[in-house]
Amino acid sequence: MRVIQKIFQKALRKNAPILPAAFIMTLLFSGVAFASEGTGTGNQWINLGLRIINILIFVGIIWKFGGKAIKGALCGRKEKLAKELKDLEERKAQAAADLAAMKERVAKVEADCEAIMEEFRVQAEMQRAAILEKANATARQITAQAKRTAESEMRLIVAQMRAELAELVAEAAEKKLEQTLDNAEQEKLIDKYLTKVVLN
Repeated sequence: MRVIQKIFQKALRKNAPILPAAFIMTLLFSGVAFASEGTGTGNQWINLGLRIINILIFVGIIWKFGGKAIKGALCGRKEKLAKELKDLEERKAQAAADLAAMKERVAKVEADCEAIMEEFRVQAEMQRAAILEKANATARQITAQAKRTAESEMRLIVAQMRAELAELVAEAAEKKLEQTLDNAEQEKLIDKYLTKVVLN
């Protein structure tokens, strides 16, 4: 066992290719372990010891040639995870800022919508008032026109009634005169009026 350790230490000092040497030594000790199988308990302990040495050599080889790579991979993974965590934190902060900006924009849009709705309400009320005023003015004009038309028709009817009444009065007066005057008096009266008409 000490021989193996010395060979292994010399190989490490001289930077000799340890992997082939370790592989050959592993095969040698494995062969010795298989060849020395027996029924005694001493052989089992030797077998166990050789297996442990075999594992230690294997771990030593991996550590020697792959230790830096494994350590670098683990450290690189750690750094990569730290970087990803930092990126996630930055994204989270950016998302929070974007969310706050979006909420602000939504609030502004809601305020703008409310202002527009209020303006529409005011305009609708003004249009309603204008329509009512126009309707009232039209109603007043129609009422005034109807009143003038009624007065005009009333004057026309009154004039027609006066004309008819004047005719009726004239006819009644003529009948009354015909009944009260005889022919001689009628001729005298006609001559008198004719003379006035001719002289005038």
